[in-house]
Amino acid sequence: MAASAIIIDRTELNQQAVIATDDIPRIYWGKSRGHRVVGVPEPATPYFWNLNFGGEVPTAESICGTRPVEVKAKMHKAVKLAGENRNETAKSRDAQGKSMIDRESAWCLLTEFTQSESLRKHALAVEACMRACSKKFADGSGKSESSTPGLSEEDLWGIVGLIHDFDYEKYPSLSDHPYKGNEILKERGWPEVISRAVMSHAEYTGITRDTPLEKALFACDELAGFITAVGLIKPGKSLAEVDAKSVRKRMKDKAFARKVNRDDIVNGAAALGVDLDEHIAFCIEALQRIADKLGLDGSAVKTA
Repeated sequence: MAASAIIIDRTELNQQAVIATDDIPRIYWGKSRGHRVVGVPEPATPYFWNLNFGGEVPTAESICGTRPVEVKAKMHKAVKLAGENRNETAKSRDAQGKSMIDRESAWCLLTEFTQSESLRKHALAVEACMRACSKKFADGSGKSESSTPGLSEEDLWGIVGLIHDFDYEKYPSLSDHPYKGNEILKERGWPEVISRAVMSHAEYTGITRDTPLEKALFACDELAGFITAVGLIKPGKSLAEVDAKSVRKRMKDKAFARKVNRDDIVNGAAALGVDLDEHIAFCIEALQRIADKLGLDGSAVKTA
């Protein structure tokens, strides 16, 4: 449909957090990597942490404990070793922290620092795209690039997608994000393969994207947000209505999500060595699998 076909007044925009063509929540503003979220951040909204199943959604508190500090304590629980060798204790603490890294601890980290429902949905969207990408672009061994025991390739890629912006709500300035997040990850013993990927997704950090994991994160981040934006302006507010053609059409419309740098989307696919239309369709399919978690399954319109 034409860009001018739908007009959303400011009241409806604020009330429903519907994306308009000039103000798009949770989409980066080009290479400055700024963010803008419509409306006041909403109370923490839990999501089912296993994307492969449905059912009752556990709250962040039931997963992580009642206070965010408990997550940190869990990651840094001291291990007493015979002889109180400081070097060995430090190594053991680091190993124990790494052994606690899984999808649950990643969700805990995200919800500790991020209360905005819009930001959490973006995290889930990028996670879904990254999990799909792991099956296409990883080495195929099924083992993770990190040394974390028991962490599969799919989980590693998904976790990177889930937490790539975990520090943004608390530290939104270019001088802090994602640098603060990187400090937190290192402090809590997260492996470098994850912290480096998080740093590499922001161009201004100067961290090059060298691995398929890092390239995929950059290729999925902006695109996942843009696809979500297209879904939100569809009549049924459903990802089932979105295809590569409609996304490409909106990319050409400079009035839509005008602060989004289209070059990031184009260059991200190119760096992965895939056709842009193919990558868009691939990510749409990944997001359609979690459309209900993103509020883009059409149910909002049906119940209105």
